[in-house]
Parts: sequence; C-alpha cells; structure tokens
Amino acid sequence: MGPPLGRLAKGYLGQLSKRSLKSKGGELSELAPGALLVNFTNPAGLVTEALSRHSPDVPTVGVCNVPITIKMGILERLEKRQGLKIDPQRAELKTLGLNHLSWHYGFIVDGEDIWPQILEGFVEEINWAMEQIWLR
Repeated sequence: MGPPLGRLAKGYLGQLSKRSLKSKGGELSELAPGALLVNFTNPAGLVTEALSRHSPDVPTVGVCNVPITIKMGILERLEKRQGLKIDPQRAELKTLGLNHLSWHYGFIVDGEDIWPQILEGFVEEINWAMEQIWLR
C-alpha cells in the first residue's frame, strides 16, 4: 500500500505517481471519510491539482506561505533599515494571485500605504548588491 499516510506531510507527495496519489486518496477516504486534505508540499499547485484529478472524492486544497513570508520579510527590513518595529497585526500586504504566482501591490501600516517606500528600499538593496558585484 506504500508509505503510511503520515509521510505525506514530510514532503514525499511531490514524488508520488498517479497510482500512489489514488492510493493515498483511498487511504484518506478510508481512514477519515469526508476529511479535507490540506496540501503544503511544493509545487503546491501541481500537487494539489494532481490530488484533485486522481482522488476526486477527497476534498483537497493547496496552500502556500509566500504572502506571510514576504510580509514578515518586509517588516524585518523596515526594522533593520529604518529602526521601525511594527507589530505584524498593524500591517497588511496587498496580494493578488495564488501560491507562488503572487503579485504584491501594496503594504498598509495603520491605514497608510507605504508601498512606494518599500519598493524604493528594494531598488536600493538591488543597486547596492550590483555595486558590490562590480567592485570585485
């Protein structure tokens, strides 16, 4: 029957065949009928689509942590570069898309969109990194 269902959470799912996906879906249906399978493995979109196609009786969603990771990274940069310590609950990253196909278009802190400053900071970081390469 293959590896136990618990091993799905450890990243094996991306390497499973169509037959294995059907098997895992069958195991989940048998062990937890009606349970929602939440896929965190990458590539999230492809694995979730494969699960949906090959185990259609198992409700499946795929999620990705790109938006929260970007948000926290921006907050870390603001603290490092400008000394601003902002509680994550006060900030909102405006994002369109799904999983790794995300586009960010705003960063709101206490109701003010500071996205232009965020972009300016990214451009400065890129320019600095490029100068370091050329100075070698």
